[in-house]
Formats: sequence, C-alpha cells, structure tokens
Amino acid sequence: MPDLDVTRSIRAIESIKADLLVHLAGLYKDMSGFGRRADFEESFAQIVSEAYLLAAKLGVSYGGLDERAVSLLRLKLLENPDSKGDAGALISHLSGRKEP
Repeated sequence: MPDLDVTRSIRAIESIKADLLVHLAGLYKDMSGFGRRADFEESFAQIVSEAYLLAAKLGVSYGGLDERAVSLLRLKLLENPDSKGDAGALISHLSGRKEP
C-alpha cells in the first residue's frame, strides 16, 4: 500500500502548510490590532512549531534546520553588524540545542 502512505504524507504536509498559514495570518492580525505580548508569543510559537514539523515531513532534520538558521544569521551579521545583539543571542540559543 505505498500509494496510501504517499497520500497520507501529502495530506499531512498540506495540513501543516495550512496551519502555518493560519498562524501567520493570526500574527498579522495581532500586529495590526496591537495585540498583547502573550498573543505574539503564542503566534510565534505556533509558527516556529509548524515550520519545524513541516521541515521534518520534508526530510530536514531539526538539527539541520538549526544549523542552516545559524549560518544565515552569521551571514546577516556580516551584512549588518548593527543586528549583533539579537542575531548573536539567537545564534547562541540555536547553537546550544541538541537534536533529540
């Protein structure tokens, strides 16, 4: 039943993509209405979670995703040294995580 597995995988990916868009739309709504900090945290947590789940479904490991994000942040620092505080803190955070 390989066709059934492929169909399930496609449905799971489409569901995650839809959830990601819903949470992104919620963040935009919160930002346009000057939402509370808790609303922003919830929206960002949902977006990050869905992004990791989607990446995993597409064959990207959590550690690989973290490594790529660190690489992009380091590039950002080279292009814009003024972003050192936020980008540096995020690099430290991502670099210290271990994949389960």
